[in-house]
Amino acid sequence: MMVKLRPFVHTFLKAASTMFKIYMCTMCTRSYALQVAKILDPENTLDLVLGEERMVLILDDTKSVWSKHPFNLIHIKRYRYFDSDPDSWNADEVESTGPLIAILQRLNAGLQYRDVRYIFARHDVLRGYTLFVKHIFIPDFRPENLRL
Repeated sequence: MMVKLRPFVHTFLKAASTMFKIYMCTMCTRSYALQVAKILDPENTLDLVLGEERMVLILDDTKSVWSKHPFNLIHIKRYRYFDSDPDSWNADEVESTGPLIAILQRLNAGLQYRDVRYIFARHDVLRGYTLFVKHIFIPDFRPENLRL
């Protein structure tokens, strides 16, 4: 089997590991999992066990595998690159606009909650709505000091 790493994956794992513990889980064979783990984590810093559910963030291109953990799942578009992929044109993702950078930014923005289920559940709450602010803020106003 051939493996092509998604652009930005090493940077994503390194940055995310400063915010969360990183674990690897796969439904594939043990030998495949060990080989992929060596590629993803050449310095062997990832763990192969599960942690608390509130801290488990699942990035997968298959929703059905994680039906018991829908609030922990971020459904990510399948990464296609090789010629054997029918939808592939050997055009790689761009690191600065790919899905991993967007996920990392959302994780970083919601880090204070320390519950990945909350970070991603709240992300789309006001999507499609326009928010109007009625009050005028004082000159030294610091929005990060308010819950709003």
